Amino acid sequence: PGSSVLSAPFVAVMNALGVSASDPSGVHDPSGEMRIQTRLACLLMASLAIVFFLTARLVLPLSWSILVAVFGAFGTQVWSTATRALWAHTWMIFLLGFVILMLVAHEVRGRRLRPVVLATLLSWMFFVRPAAAVPIVVVTAYILIWRRELFLTYALTGLAWLAGFVAYSYYHFGQLLPKYYRLGHELNARAFGVGLLGNLVSPSRGVLVFVPFLLFVGYLLIRYWRTVSTRLALLSLAAILMHLILASSFPIWWGGFSFGPRLLTDAGPWFVLLAILGLKAALPVLRGPELFAGALLLALSI
Repeated sequence: PGSSVLSAPFVAVMNALGVSASDPSGVHDPSGEMRIQTRLACLLMASLAIVFFLTARLVLPLSWSILVAVFGAFGTQVWSTATRALWAHTWMIFLLGFVILMLVAHEVRGRRLRPVVLATLLSWMFFVRPAAAVPIVVVTAYILIWRRELFLTYALTGLAWLAGFVAYSYYHFGQLLPKYYRLGHELNARAFGVGLLGNLVSPSRGVLVFVPFLLFVGYLLIRYWRTVSTRLALLSLAAILMHLILASSFPIWWGGFSFGPRLLTDAGPWFVLLAILGLKAALPVLRGPELFAGALLLALSI
């Protein structure tokens, strides 16, 4: 339900401009709904590209920050999935972009981490999409390990939002969580092997096929690991690994009728963060052949 609530102000504006999901007699108008969805999706993802740029600027020069924003916007599922319609992915990764921006600003620039804001963003990510449980787990682990003094405020804020969500669900559906949030029982280890290979290298779903620039990012992280920001890198890798396991264990690991690795869209902002960290570590010594390989893989991703 989160996407509907967050989208309501934009829908109201579009209605005022004469674009509606229903005609004057109240009959559903699919074309009107699609116009609203696609415009909002494009607006959110254009804004996310700016967030990618601002995150990169915390650690990278201007030109490289622009390159990171181009990769995040056009070389990932942000362009091929999250702007085509208002998927649940769209609002989730938009909010996740701000979570990552806050964490990088705190780690790199020493800016104060606001636990109430952080917990609120994560809570609404969960209201948008159950897969947000993954970033909630990794960010909570980060708070517990490295910023324990913030945990009580962070946890109480998250629990307050969760209590409201449970009350909403019980009032409308007579159960603690909506049915969509109980699909976890369908996760199956027997599907994992095929799902993992499919999500990585399938010609129609493999993230390394559709976003080959990740191969270059992986090379940078391995080659220059000694100078990579360890906390942020571990946080990103943990989130990506957990989400990959989650998506690969789902019986419909291919995500239905869609283009590319749709179910891995949720990991996109973490991939962008790894690109930032890898480039930051490698820039002082990045050589011609490496630059050529990176440029080629980025072009293929786009």
